[in-house]
Amino acid sequence: MDDYGLSVGNAVDLRGLAAEKLGDLRSGRIWDKRAGEGSFGEGGRETEKDYSEKLDNNNSSSSSNNNNMDLPGLAVVLQAVLSPNPDERKEAEQRLDQFQYTPQHLLRLLQIIMDNNCDMAVRQVASIHFKNFIAKNWAPHDPDEQPKVSHNDKAMVRDHILVFLVQVPPLLREQLGECIKTMIHADYPEQWPHLLDWIKHNLQDQQVYGALFVLRILSRKYDEKNLSQAINCGMRVLGLCFSALTLDFQSEGLATYHVLAYYNSVYGFFKIKSDEERTPVYRIVEMTFSHLLNIFIKLVQIPNPSLEIADLIKLICKIFWSSIYLEVPKQLFGPNVFNAWMVLFLNVLERPVPIDGQPVDPELRKSWGWWKVKKWTIHILNRLYTRFGDLKLQNPENKAFALMFQKNFAGKILECHLKLLNVIRVGGYLPDRVINLVLQYLSDSVSKNSMYNLLQPKLDILLFEIVFPLMCFNDSDQKLWDEDPHEYVRKGYGEYQYLDPLLERIKMLGIFVGLVEGTDPAIECNKPFDIIEELYSPRTASMDFVSELVRKHGKENLHKFILFIVEIFKRYDEAPLEFKPYRQKDGALLAIGALCDKLKQADPYKSELEHMLVQHVFPEFRSPAGHLRAKAAWVAGQYAHINFSDQNNFRKALRSIVSGLRDPDLPVRVDSVFALRSFVEACKDLSEIRPILPQLLDEFFKLMNEVENEDLVFTLETIVDKFGEEMAPYSLGLCQNLAAAFWRCMNTAEADDEADDPGALAAVGCLRAISTILESVSRLPDLFVQIEPTLLPIMRRMLTTDGQEVFEEVLEIISYMTLFSPTISKEMWSLWPLMIEALAEWAIDFFPNIRVPLDNYISRGTTHFLACREPDYQQSLWKMISSIMADRNLEDSDIEPAPKLIEVVFQNCKGQVDQWVEPYMRITVEQLRRTEKSHLKCLLMQVVADALYYNPALTLSILQKLGVATEIFNLWFQMLQQVKRSGVRTNFRREHDKKVCCLGLTSLLALPVDRLPGEALERIFRATLDLLVQYKDQLAEAAEEEAVDLDDMDAMQALDPLRFQNLTQTLDFHFQALANGVAEHAEQRRVVIGKEKSEKTSAAGAS
Repeated sequence: MDDYGLSVGNAVDLRGLAAEKLGDLRSGRIWDKRAGEGSFGEGGRETEKDYSEKLDNNNSSSSSNNNNMDLPGLAVVLQAVLSPNPDERKEAEQRLDQFQYTPQHLLRLLQIIMDNNCDMAVRQVASIHFKNFIAKNWAPHDPDEQPKVSHNDKAMVRDHILVFLVQVPPLLREQLGECIKTMIHADYPEQWPHLLDWIKHNLQDQQVYGALFVLRILSRKYDEKNLSQAINCGMRVLGLCFSALTLDFQSEGLATYHVLAYYNSVYGFFKIKSDEERTPVYRIVEMTFSHLLNIFIKLVQIPNPSLEIADLIKLICKIFWSSIYLEVPKQLFGPNVFNAWMVLFLNVLERPVPIDGQPVDPELRKSWGWWKVKKWTIHILNRLYTRFGDLKLQNPENKAFALMFQKNFAGKILECHLKLLNVIRVGGYLPDRVINLVLQYLSDSVSKNSMYNLLQPKLDILLFEIVFPLMCFNDSDQKLWDEDPHEYVRKGYGEYQYLDPLLERIKMLGIFVGLVEGTDPAIECNKPFDIIEELYSPRTASMDFVSELVRKHGKENLHKFILFIVEIFKRYDEAPLEFKPYRQKDGALLAIGALCDKLKQADPYKSELEHMLVQHVFPEFRSPAGHLRAKAAWVAGQYAHINFSDQNNFRKALRSIVSGLRDPDLPVRVDSVFALRSFVEACKDLSEIRPILPQLLDEFFKLMNEVENEDLVFTLETIVDKFGEEMAPYSLGLCQNLAAAFWRCMNTAEADDEADDPGALAAVGCLRAISTILESVSRLPDLFVQIEPTLLPIMRRMLTTDGQEVFEEVLEIISYMTLFSPTISKEMWSLWPLMIEALAEWAIDFFPNIRVPLDNYISRGTTHFLACREPDYQQSLWKMISSIMADRNLEDSDIEPAPKLIEVVFQNCKGQVDQWVEPYMRITVEQLRRTEKSHLKCLLMQVVADALYYNPALTLSILQKLGVATEIFNLWFQMLQQVKRSGVRTNFRREHDKKVCCLGLTSLLALPVDRLPGEALERIFRATLDLLVQYKDQLAEAAEEEAVDLDDMDAMQALDPLRFQNLTQTLDFHFQALANGVAEHAEQRRVVIGKEKSEKTSAAGAS
């Protein structure tokens, strides 16, 4: 094994090289050797002094050379960081902070990390401090920021850290690896151009492990960059999905359509962008993959390989994975090269994992080196199959390669996977992740006829002897159920709770496992991702396989699978109590629940569902096995929406579900809550639930105190939505309990510091439920006064950066509170500055959401808005709007809420904000000249219309003062006349837009004759008539007849009938007809409105 640096001789040489480097560091020879290159040696002291002065001038914590901490002193300080005395610890940490920016500080830390004579705890503290400093200071976050690390120090760290990497223990190597990762992301290739050369050289020399370790980090630079983009896009897609659910799309298909449309647009952009960034990956492949292949070949030929060999193979697999992350590099397309790699992967896949050395502990066993190798090998093969398994999805240039892959390898991989699964059939061990990945491959194969034909002869054994047993309750489940039911709920719950049809389709899109095909966030990220963890379980993969098999080949498989399930039901019913196959029954119920969509639609099963539930599911509500009680509740929920021929069966199931909320086992209570949501949605007669509503809510809040689960809150939302105003007596208590639950969830999320923690999801759910409650009692304003003190602390805290994850939900609550409360209290007004501050600092993406409560403050609290001077809300609003509209870096969509808020001011503060008309008109005109997007142009032009409605004389004089009156009116009339090819108006398409323009134009018609030339007056009159007719027709089409605002025209006609008559006579026949039609419509509306007022007056008098 001389070639791999694993022999004694090579290991000694490597230690000697590291010792030489370390000796150079200790003796200072490094500085002298590099002095001629601008280092801090004899010729570099002035540079060091200048560098320190620069840091001092920037208020850094650096010091001059005389104040540098020497190596022994630094070791003493690091030792003190470990002191049990908090004062000593604090003093040591302060000293570290004081000297951390001094030149060569990083190099001294590196010396201590490498010193085998130094205490390991001190070395570990040094490595952590080294890692944290590099992460924070290696690359300035702000382009204008003064660098904290000199170029010389950086160069020396880069030179030495690669050599030292393999000489430190694994614990320290992990820290140094994080440092190298930071350095590569910041410096490669520009400041570290020879890194790839170093890797290539050492792949052929004595530092194979170090070279592989660094190459893995380098290759991850490009897949992590894509992963970050994928996750961001995926989160946006998920946001759209949840919005679709929130908006209650009438059909699942419509919601799925929107998700797919967004996914396609994002993926298209992402793919193009990623193609441009693939060049560095191609270079990595060109320079290193031939050497990797040679190393791989020699490694697999070693008899009785050690665990160290597994580590090397695992690194090679990870490098290969990162390099094919988005696409297979063209350098691998050559048949000979690709075949060589595939032979090796198949060799590793087929080779049994060594028995000796496997840990006994299950958690350690699944992470054992050789199982990791197996997992990564399957991961790679699955990725290639996903990429090339379907010829229909291939680009023309890839089709020949895909055909070769299918012909030569797809079937072989399938055969190997089936052999691997047979291990568990005969009682052997496979890690959960390996089982899951293999079943993913099989699920993908089901949809391809050639692969399905290969699978079919072994399908019965696979389905009934491998897949179904994986679906059954097992020893691990029972242990978790007994010892940690909360963890069982957290982990096991999601395996079958996320079978909602829309979420299932989202999962099938691959969003949960990464936006890009084959992405594996659970592998690529350092922290667990609960939803991903659930999707990676063998049980989930088994359910997916059965669902896909029935979906694609239902005719030949559904019936025999159902017969198999029925046989299990029969054996269970016939067996004595002590010998009942509880676990098999659990698996059978899971299968029935997983196939609910298919069974609800397929004959003859759909007509037998009620009988099946009554005979085989409902009896398990009383099962002595807790897991069966839980599964019965879940299955009942899956079928709650079927048409029960006997409503008593529905009622019995509902009562059993409610009883399950008081079950002694926590998982049963949680599954009962999930099922209750479906039953409440399906319930046609609320009298079934109404009498027990108080007790139901009590059970809910007991459970919320016990477990953090978003479905608890979703079910509560469903109940509130279903009962509407009937929830009024409980609304205060509901909000108080939800607020308390919210704080608990937030505290849990902060303590765990996990963005995907279920507590964080439940916290969002609590706020959504509060919004649902507020909406349901919106016609009872006095309740808002009672609820406000409970919600104020949440609103105040979550409007800061602490609330970024729930900011949208908090703004929705504020919108309800400011809209439906009898008046806006001073306490609620105190939230205004917090929203403005957030908008200025970090919340520009939430501007549309912030606009809604700001609108409410101005329109419903107009008097306070105008009168208050501390704070000055008018000035605050102006400062915010003017700042946003002046920012050239913002997109039009970011700016759009600003003109809407100006509109609110002019419409609600008529005659009271004259001083603001000119400033707002000035920034509106400036923005109008810059804007190209038609939607924002319309909004800005409506500001002009609103200003004219506010005060036509003042606004016209301001436009003339600014010298833009003719320009603005020409643009306005041009926009009014623009039409698309279809004949549809291009601009001002909404009813509101037309209405605002009408109000602005009709206000001009009421001006004195000397303010408007006759020609301008006629032009305005024609435009107004056109708009009024369009507005009336649009209302009629929408069957939403309202009083068209013709008040200004009527008033003008009444004040100056001659002028109105003269204007009408100047019109051609077309416009005269329009004018007469508008006048008739106005008269009709006046009669109708007058009649309605009389009726209301009579009714009020009678009462």
